Amino acid sequence: MRPDCNSLIKKILSLTFFVFIMSFYSCGDAIKKGDQLTQEDFKYIKSLGILDEGEEILLFDSQGGLGGKRNSGNFITKKRLATYWIDEHDIQNNVVESAFYPEIDTIITKDLSKSVTYASYLEIRTKDTRNFRVNVDGEKAELEKFFNLANELWRKNRNDSTLMKQR
Repeated sequence: MRPDCNSLIKKILSLTFFVFIMSFYSCGDAIKKGDQLTQEDFKYIKSLGILDEGEEILLFDSQGGLGGKRNSGNFITKKRLATYWIDEHDIQNNVVESAFYPEIDTIITKDLSKSVTYASYLEIRTKDTRNFRVNVDGEKAELEKFFNLANELWRKNRNDSTLMKQR
């Protein structure tokens, strides 16, 4: 082979290896129980204004890639569903949303667990016409657990206005 072909082959192999490795880092960790988060995680999420003092995260998932939980989080508590995406390079892309169960009009679930490139999600539609997605990535059984818990808590608490605080 010519020297320039060897160089090209090395570059292609390096790029392929890089993409392969990054595919593992781009996916979030498995869905976690709230007690698997650190105190630093809780402090950070509270600083975003979507977790009250004493409010317990039941299930949590992140698609933050290398940025982890500082870049992305999606969770269920006994009071609300919430999501955040923090873009360290462009704050206009930041999303921080939550809805208390009595505020939610509709929850639509979308299972994309067979997709390699997309995360599954709960689409939250509120009574005041806000819409946002709570993204969650995992195996089908994990997704069903996440979806079922969100829907169960919403059905149980959708008329309980004591869960809400002033926005």
